[in-house]
Amino acid sequence: MAATMESDPADQQPNKLLLSPALDKRSAETERLLARWGMLHAVRGVLSGLALLLFLYLAIFAKPL
Repeated sequence: MAATMESDPADQQPNKLLLSPALDKRSAETERLLARWGMLHAVRGVLSGLALLLFLYLAIFAKPL
């Protein structure tokens, strides 16, 4: 028997939930989703910056094989 995967709204990506036309723009849920989206965006930005710094370091200082 194959189990069906039902999507729990809490498990979905915040950006998909924020784009839902059924979402009340003034609700506490919207505020929570925006805070989570902001945190995820900040983490992604920091990781991208670290990847850039690592790339530049290796491009400048790495010895060719």
